[in-house]
Amino acid sequence: MISELPEKDRETFLAEHNLHVCAGELRRIKQAIKDGRLWEHVEMRAHGHPALFQALKRLKEYQNFVEKNTPITKSSGLFYFDSTGLIRPEILSHRKKMAERYTTPKKTGTMLLAPQTQMKPFHKSGIFKELLGRLPEELRNAEKVHVCFYAAPFGVVPMELDEVYPLSQHETVLPLDKETVEYVAEQVSNYIMATSYEKIILVDDKAIWNNVVLKACRKACAKKNIKFQSLSLHENTGKASDGDPMVKGKS
Repeated sequence: MISELPEKDRETFLAEHNLHVCAGELRRIKQAIKDGRLWEHVEMRAHGHPALFQALKRLKEYQNFVEKNTPITKSSGLFYFDSTGLIRPEILSHRKKMAERYTTPKKTGTMLLAPQTQMKPFHKSGIFKELLGRLPEELRNAEKVHVCFYAAPFGVVPMELDEVYPLSQHETVLPLDKETVEYVAEQVSNYIMATSYEKIILVDDKAIWNNVVLKACRKACAKKNIKFQSLSLHENTGKASDGDPMVKGKS
């Protein structure tokens, strides 16, 4: 038993033990960096003690510094577990680029805002292709209708950026927590307020988003006095007048 060792031997044993533990953790950190999984490693370690988790949350105060010193691309995608990950540098980077650099395609007065799908990139998924097939023909005109996706954890993902890292190179835990849903809804609202569409058509996936994004879209469109329509992802659709929900047909 360690407690039965002489005091000096006990101190030596504990010191060597601590050195081995530290060396092992450093090896795991180096491997996580090599694998592009440092953030995931930090999140898992932080859940081991409240003080560590509190320290992780304080990283929000240094978001800009961390984002500035994070590689633009990595050899692996990212894992998103819950709203703690909203301070990840990749998410901040996307938010900045959308606000500061992104411009919508010319001659597209309507935005079709579709929900994320399990398959990525979203625009190549069977669910999205099926959705397009059920839409009125005028909404399938790529020159006039700009397709975007709302997705956790990034917010708005324009279809032309759908395959850009890490917008398709990530895995997200479902169901989403309340803070993540509200974050995405806020990003959608900010995007609508910052752009000049004449009409927004939202495909609502109530099972995942519980109408939170729908309400945010409707409110933003009302503020900008632009047309708004919504339709359900899991029901057939028919034509509807501007501002009204799409008519639901039978499956």
